[in-house]
Amino acid sequence: MVDTEADPLMPRHNSRKPGSLRAYFGAKLRRQREARRFSLERLAEEMGYSAQWLHKMEATDKSISEKFAEDCATYFKDPEFIELREDIIRAGRLVNFSQGFSEYLVREEVAASVREFSPQVIPGLLQTENYARALMVAAGHTPDVLEERIATRVDRQRILTKVPYTEFQFIIHEAALITPVGGSQVMREQIEQIIEIADRPNVRIWVLPFSSVTYAALDGIFALLGFEDGSGLMYVEPPELSQVIEDPEIVARGDTRFGILAGEALPHAASLDLIKKHLKEYLQ
Repeated sequence: MVDTEADPLMPRHNSRKPGSLRAYFGAKLRRQREARRFSLERLAEEMGYSAQWLHKMEATDKSISEKFAEDCATYFKDPEFIELREDIIRAGRLVNFSQGFSEYLVREEVAASVREFSPQVIPGLLQTENYARALMVAAGHTPDVLEERIATRVDRQRILTKVPYTEFQFIIHEAALITPVGGSQVMREQIEQIIEIADRPNVRIWVLPFSSVTYAALDGIFALLGFEDGSGLMYVEPPELSQVIEDPEIVARGDTRFGILAGEALPHAASLDLIKKHLKEYLQ
């Protein structure tokens, strides 16, 4: 992700807006050209593009192709051109989400720890593409929004393996394992992916079984992010609303709630045994 604070020309409050990021790309290209005292014509000749094309790229009149971003990164020896293009694509996808969830996704990328409880469906970071698609089709999303959301969800899962590792803890209610989202084949693939992800050193997955009844499971999905500086936030998603909360007292109550759920859930190994048991049911 581009460090927007490192450049005074990147306004922090606009740093996740596609238009602002695109303007920054154009301004960066212009600064690099002017630092070399090149005209548009000279740079066009050097890079193998027309002067008219480069003018449009500086003026933000054209979308940025993968090849052009790579050519800029190679010519100027600056990988930020590639990172910027990736950020522009991600920011464009976030437009399709609620403000609260869009904010959460941005903060999630830089978190040191992620803890999430999901009472009815598999957490987004663990979902297969087919499972996510089945959920979104059932929710009635239009085809264009559906594909953008699926792409965002798949792209979001990069943080599971990025270095340095983020620590993940997921508590899944057993109900999510037996609700046949998309049918048996989709659920079989989904549970197999959960088992695979659970084997990673930075991931812990616990199942809250039907036999456990606790008030802490009754208020719906929530997530807690922890950051390197010791701060944290809580994300809640009641019906028709999503919200990021940074009030320390509320976040502390979320910590307590997650701790209660973790205490009621099966240990990691026992949770995997139960997950595998449900996988066998989908194999029949």
